[in-house]
Formats: sequence, structure tokens, C-alpha cells
Amino acid sequence: MDVHASIDEIGNGEVKLTIKMNAMQWAEWKSEYGNNPSLFKRDISKQFNQIELTDFKLDQDDMKRQAVVTIQGKGMAIYQGDGVYEVELDGEMTGGDLVDDEFRVTYTEPQGPSVLTLIDQRVRLPKGAQKIEVTKNSMGDDVLRYEFSQPSGGLPWGWIGIVFALLGGGLFFTAGSDSRA
Repeated sequence: MDVHASIDEIGNGEVKLTIKMNAMQWAEWKSEYGNNPSLFKRDISKQFNQIELTDFKLDQDDMKRQAVVTIQGKGMAIYQGDGVYEVELDGEMTGGDLVDDEFRVTYTEPQGPSVLTLIDQRVRLPKGAQKIEVTKNSMGDDVLRYEFSQPSGGLPWGWIGIVFALLGGGLFFTAGSDSRA
């Protein structure tokens, strides 16, 4: 199973799950979810309950025996203030590697007495993310923490507002002094 997430500049993102199965697993998948994808959406929503999921899309390929799920998620990275964001990590994800702006981890997960699933998870952070580290948050949970400074673009509206306020005040006082004469 491949789980690849891409996070944008404000902490939202996209998760793409690619599940590859053998013939027996595919038959079980088809009997459980194949004719009713809403059941799979419900189960996925439970696993990602800390994220607001939108735009759920499921593609099933009978020839390759794989299902590809694409989900948009709001709040994948939580803003902590001062340009710092945190992404919650499952227990299995703590031993990963940072490669540029991507966190990668591969592990196995038992699915039964003689079945293991190989899981490759990747979290791509926004371009420009800095000071990326795996650490613990204030609750003691494992998180992927990074800093991201929003580019300051556009006009300095705060200063423009102050200038207009001063001009308006000046016009008010000059208009008031003209009426007294």
C-alpha cells in the first residue's frame, strides 16, 4: 500500500492511497467495497478522523487488482503560530527519513496470521518548508514539525490604512475650521 500526501502552504493537502492486492485480496475487496464505495469512504473517514475530508475519489482497476483513492484534506498540518506547522504521525511513522521536503517511511503491518502488508508512506511538505523535524508536540504525540513563512506579497494594507485615516482626520479638522470662520 502506498500512502502519499502533499501539503500546501496553508496546511491543506491531498492524500493518495494506492492499494495493490493479490487475487484473493481483490475478491474480498470487491465483495466488501467494490459495489459500494461509500462503505470504503466511511472506513477511510474513520482512519483520518482528525482531518476534514472532501472530494473523495475511488478508481478500481480489475486488471491490475488495485484501488486508487484520492482525497482532499483540510487541516492536514496544524498551524501552531509563528510560522510553525505540525503534522500528526501514527506510531509506525516515527522511524522515517527526511529527503529534501519529503518525509518517507516504509513498514509492515500484520493483516492476519500469515499476511503482512508493506506500507510506503510519504508526506511532501510545501516548497520552502524549513527546520523539518520529527518530534513530540505538547501532548506527547509524535509529529512532523516544520516552519513555513508565508510570502509577503501585495501592498502593505496596514500602512495604507493608517495613511488614509490620517488624511481623513486632517480633512475633518480642516473642514471643521473652515465652518467656524
